[in-house]
Amino acid sequence: MKILKLQASNVKRLTAVDISPHGSAITISGKNAAGKSSVLDAIQLALGGTASLSEQVEPVRRGAAKAEITLDLGDLVVKRTIPAGGGRDRLVIENRDGATYKSPQTMLNSLLGKFTFDPLEFAGMPARQQLDVLKGLVGVDVASIEQNRQAAYSERTLVNREVDSLQAQVKALPFDAAAPAAEISVADLMAEIEAVTEQNRLREQAKRHVEALQVEADRAIQEGDRDLITIAKDREAIQAEIANGEAQIARWQKIIANRKASLEGLAASVEDVERISKANAKALRDEATAVVIPETVSLQPVQDRMRQAETVNAKVRLNRQHADMKAKLEAVQAKSQRLTDTIADLDKKKSDAIAAAKFPVDGLGFGADGPTFKDLPFSQCSQAERLRVSVAMGLALNPKLKVLLIRDASLLDQDSLRMVGEMAEAADAQVWLEVVSENGAGCSVLIEDGAVVERNAVPTQQDEQPEEAPVEVDRE
Repeated sequence: MKILKLQASNVKRLTAVDISPHGSAITISGKNAAGKSSVLDAIQLALGGTASLSEQVEPVRRGAAKAEITLDLGDLVVKRTIPAGGGRDRLVIENRDGATYKSPQTMLNSLLGKFTFDPLEFAGMPARQQLDVLKGLVGVDVASIEQNRQAAYSERTLVNREVDSLQAQVKALPFDAAAPAAEISVADLMAEIEAVTEQNRLREQAKRHVEALQVEADRAIQEGDRDLITIAKDREAIQAEIANGEAQIARWQKIIANRKASLEGLAASVEDVERISKANAKALRDEATAVVIPETVSLQPVQDRMRQAETVNAKVRLNRQHADMKAKLEAVQAKSQRLTDTIADLDKKKSDAIAAAKFPVDGLGFGADGPTFKDLPFSQCSQAERLRVSVAMGLALNPKLKVLLIRDASLLDQDSLRMVGEMAEAADAQVWLEVVSENGAGCSVLIEDGAVVERNAVPTQQDEQPEEAPVEVDRE
């Protein structure tokens, strides 16, 4: 869909114009303040209303009550009336059958896209803004990916700070590789001391018992000795009596016999006493020999370990703290790695989305800070390359109503103007260009004092261009 006819009256500097464009490049020329910009503004006002222009612009020619614009788009005819003083526009859209639309601006918006796209305006945008326009054109919405990536990056920055802090703490904590894995139990050492003490007590008790048995055995022997002494004394007394009584044998025959019998009994008693005392002594000595006296156990090793326990335990606690800190460090490092993997995944999703995008010009792409063309930042491309890309962008952004408005086209040289026309013709589109010209040579429409100057022929883009070159711009 293109503009077949433009009729406008009292739009800005225009009094009345009636333009039926021919070809793909329509050049609106004239002196400064002649009304060239007003022609392009009329198209913009017809399609977008007063909201499409700057608030400082007065859309209605001073002294006029209203401005009227009619655009014949072939299948549709757009009629817009703009009252002076900022009143509400009146918009009517008719189809070929004369039927009108209930929501005409909504219907236009569905056709327009960015109908006022100016390639030169795009070329002059900041790189970031160019990047946003390009993303919107190719349908690549990486804003959520970039937002998630930034969130992951910020979180990883905090996590890495925690990693650095934990690494410093782990490094500062002393670690003794010779220390045992667990603390020494002081309670176990105390129990061991009590056991050794009890063992030594039992040994002393057994030792005292053996000594008592030995004393008792000695006492038994001594008592036997005393009995023997007594018997010996009795025997001596009897022998003395025998000696004394031999003189009185006859008289004492009977007594002697009795005494001999007594003496024989005492001899048997001596044997019995000796046998019993020896047996008792042997039994007591055997009992003493059978008693096992445990060896004395030294408390020194346990006491030494007791004194060293706190030092060792302190090392164990430090080692445990070191291990806990190291485990925490490893957990935080793992979290940092997961975030790094997330960032890499988001970067891949972004690159995949960009790789799958369909660009209006081969070689166009996304850079970190702005568009790129043939792997160079867009701002570093030549003027011709920037213009070619910008025009292609404009045509792509207006797939239904194929109309571009290029203001300040005087900044383009002849080759650039020719290239724009060729691109518009190849895309079956219209490019309306505003140029400054004294006589309108080589232009489609000449505007003077707000009106179209009558001409014998309407030049096309193939007509010879004026010899006087327009103002050059910095290509860098």
